[in-house]
Amino acid sequence: MSSSIDTAIKTTNSWSIGAPKELSQSTGVSVGWSNKAKYSHQYTVPILYTKWKKQHWCSGTVRSTWYKIEASKYHIPAGGAVGKVGKDVSSKDGSENFKKSPSANRAYLQGGGSTLSLAHGSSVKFGGAVSAFGISLGAKTGYDSNRSQRITLGNQPGKQWIWGKNGSLSSGHAGVFYSK
Repeated sequence: MSSSIDTAIKTTNSWSIGAPKELSQSTGVSVGWSNKAKYSHQYTVPILYTKWKKQHWCSGTVRSTWYKIEASKYHIPAGGAVGKVGKDVSSKDGSENFKKSPSANRAYLQGGGSTLSLAHGSSVKFGGAVSAFGISLGAKTGYDSNRSQRITLGNQPGKQWIWGKNGSLSSGHAGVFYSK
């Protein structure tokens, strides 16, 4: 999340004073495990979420209302786990689900020790400004989010077929990916 605030004062038509301030913060945490043969479990991390109620007002009346849930921060509880093995999702993997998957969404890993990692991120920036009585104020803010997923072939020779749930692995829209 990053924000900036701009202020300016215009005293006459010939000159003005401005002062921007940029606020930003960045934190990165990576947790996970690897080299588990045929081990299909979710890995959950303690993320805190914030629920926002957004409204569009026009002429003093609420015209629309919507809600948005955003990850607000990664929270490692004192004395707690940085991540936990979650539910078994092996029913999503396997030959039967592979046969049902669109062929355009398929690819494979080959050779022992091969890995595939997918990362997806998004960024939203918005701002506004107002000027009245010779004083200008402006502000902008942004929100960035990222998620990743990884699969490791292990030390077995041969191919491991994988496929994206929502699209091809190279499309940026694969969503979760599975394997057989």
